[in-house]
Amino acid sequence: MKIKLRGGVSLAEQISFYRQLAVILRSGLPLLHALQLLQKHGSAKQMLLCYRLQQRLRRGSSLAQALAAEPYCCSHLAVTLVAVGEESGELATLLEQLAVYYSRQLQLRRFVQRAVTYPVFLLVASVGVLLLFLLYILPVLADTYSAMGVRPTGTLALLLALKDGLLQQPLLAVLCAAALTGILLLMGRKLLRWFLRSRLSGNFHGLLLEVRFCRLLALLLESGVGITRAVAIVTDTIDDEQYAQQLRLLNSRLQRGIAIEQAAGGAKELFSALMLELVCVGASTGYLPQMLQEAVTAGEQRLQQQLGRLQELLVPLLLLVAAIIIAGIVCIIIGPLFEMLSAMPE
Repeated sequence: MKIKLRGGVSLAEQISFYRQLAVILRSGLPLLHALQLLQKHGSAKQMLLCYRLQQRLRRGSSLAQALAAEPYCCSHLAVTLVAVGEESGELATLLEQLAVYYSRQLQLRRFVQRAVTYPVFLLVASVGVLLLFLLYILPVLADTYSAMGVRPTGTLALLLALKDGLLQQPLLAVLCAAALTGILLLMGRKLLRWFLRSRLSGNFHGLLLEVRFCRLLALLLESGVGITRAVAIVTDTIDDEQYAQQLRLLNSRLQRGIAIEQAAGGAKELFSALMLELVCVGASTGYLPQMLQEAVTAGEQRLQQQLGRLQELLVPLLLLVAAIIIAGIVCIIIGPLFEMLSAMPE
């Protein structure tokens, strides 16, 4: 789930909009008056959204139809839940549930981002240490070698040439540092994404998708949406094509009349053993949304545990890599000095 949509409306702004609109509607104000009130006191983007919604409502559109005309600001999920709320007369309740759902998704996303902040800091700090060696320590040793008549060769000569170029072109040094940092961050992001999708991480990515699926399916079922339509809506919100394809297969089984516990049992790649057990219990007792919420709680606890283990693994690994790189550069720089000292007579 992307934190910022293409139209520039952040998820946090959407959460605020849905929650405030739900509160105003609960107070008894009509929808148009509620949007007018939000337009007066909201942010610039929210004011523009409220104005457009009012114009469409005055032309006879429903709120769901008006939101559907703002695809860069309102998701398909929001449009669906608002339509269900208008049909059932529980629009305020559905808007509040939508705000709660997005709030939890945002909290989970921020939790993951905080977990990888320290490894990223280590990566950037390593680049800083390398530049420190090149721009400050290496010139001192180069002058010492020149005074002793030592002619640098090989990798050391290349580093000295790079140092001279960077010192003569400060702007180039800044650009090189930025480029190197960007390349390392990009490579680190790709490596982290591969690692989170692999079995080495304990299927972290799959567990993240499972938590999202359970939370969203529970929300839709509690809102009165049918199971097949709910699974179809969830599928449209999943950006992982492989997982979405598995959900389509699950939905095709449900559409053929297969019970959800049996359909889920045939899609073991989608669900963990605990989630599958909770789905079966919920389906047999008639408390499927509640059991899905229990699955979400258990899944989030497992995510936190796995993130803790990943941090324990990644931080020492990054420190080790940085130490090896820096030690290698240090050996290259002071290697001629050791050679000269060893060649001196005792």
